[in-house]
Amino acid sequence: AEDGIRDLVRSRGLGDVYKRQPSPWPDLPVYQYPNVIESVSPGEEFCIGLDINDRLGTKLNVNVEGKGLTLEDSETVYADPQNPGPGTAWYRFKVTEKGNSFVTLEIAGVGDVVITKLLFAFYSS
Repeated sequence: AEDGIRDLVRSRGLGDVYKRQPSPWPDLPVYQYPNVIESVSPGEEFCIGLDINDRLGTKLNVNVEGKGLTLEDSETVYADPQNPGPGTAWYRFKVTEKGNSFVTLEIAGVGDVVITKLLFAFYSS
């Protein structure tokens, strides 16, 4: 640039690629993980987003154990819809009754090694 200030060059680093993609259900509250969720009542729905990337070759599987909560739907929103890779896997849950549930995330990585971790705990009284 003529005034001695360099032209702005937009970064294409990892920060650009792995930004969380928007929820396919914009009207539902989004909860972060890991978390203990206590503020929802029967009939309410909410969603959780998990950031993914294609370099690890991971497959995500969400399981609900206990009662009071069901997994209603899931959808992955990719950073580049034309080239599925990095994006956010969204999961929509519905509170069906008062109860306690644990939601776990299974990650199948390289060599089909499965890692299970607690995504969140749900308590409705």
